Amino acid sequence: MIPIYTAIYGGYDKLQPINCDDNRFKHICVSDSLPADLNGWCPAIKIVSGESPLVMSRRVKFLAYKMFSVINRAKVSVYIDGSLMILDYDLLYDLCQKLLNNPAVDMIMPQSKKRNNIVTEAIQAISWGRVSPDAVLKEMRYIYGRGFCGSTLTASCGFRITKINKYSSKFLGAWFDHFNRFQTRDQISFPFIAWKLNYDRYKLFGSSTRNRLFKKMDHLK
Repeated sequence: MIPIYTAIYGGYDKLQPINCDDNRFKHICVSDSLPADLNGWCPAIKIVSGESPLVMSRRVKFLAYKMFSVINRAKVSVYIDGSLMILDYDLLYDLCQKLLNNPAVDMIMPQSKKRNNIVTEAIQAISWGRVSPDAVLKEMRYIYGRGFCGSTLTASCGFRITKINKYSSKFLGAWFDHFNRFQTRDQISFPFIAWKLNYDRYKLFGSSTRNRLFKKMDHLK
């Protein structure tokens, strides 16, 4: 059984309904305040800590394999943002199997639809007003000060299929540590950490697969 998990903290998203009765998958919700309507997600796990909702949601997002045995024991797992609704479970299962059968790849993610580098991602993050402009600028100076050339494509980080092994766990740990330092956008830090660790064990899929696989709903905030 393949675990699909989401992390909803600070009331940022609403749990999307599960549109299937498929014993190939287990849907896991982790939150600081479990909603009255779980929309079919089970189990639902409440975890409250002294960290901010932003950091705690990313801790679950990146490090769930350390936190939950059901994910650690799984051959492959799926992270999905609370704003995404899965449309095609057969396609999802097929992607999981392809990942399992490819020894050179640990993660599958969608490519960003509109922003193809971290500069456009940073500009968008500032324009949305959801992160501190000073934090974004500080992170960009840090990244380019380390020699990053900016050529790596930007992933859309709200969806990720992961095969946990020594390569992906090292990458996810470094990704979380970097995010926790600057607390801006996953999409800014992903290309930098991939470059820093010389990590190329991931594949990005395009709009055709994305549109079949899931639908993005509005955030609550």
